[in-house]
Amino acid sequence: MRAVPEIFVSKCLSFAKCRWDGGIINDRFIEKLGKFVEYHTCCPEMEIGLGCPRSPIRVVLLKGKKVLYQPETKKRIYRGDEQLRRHPVC
Repeated sequence: MRAVPEIFVSKCLSFAKCRWDGGIINDRFIEKLGKFVEYHTCCPEMEIGLGCPRSPIRVVLLKGKKVLYQPETKKRIYRGDEQLRRHPVC
């Protein structure tokens, strides 16, 4: 039996409608590659409780540190948030 490579992929790439806008990206490359690998999928944003659909989030540099920021709500998501402690990312 031949070992199959395992690859981690964002769930919104051909696996589930979990993008910020409730959509999915149908990626032909991901679909073709699936014949040769085993996929492990996760939506990090949903894992930390952001839901779907949601306002987009960005990684921004603030005072020399990278933080998650939601421009529409002006909300920062902190590593110490209870939400993040309850939902370890994938």
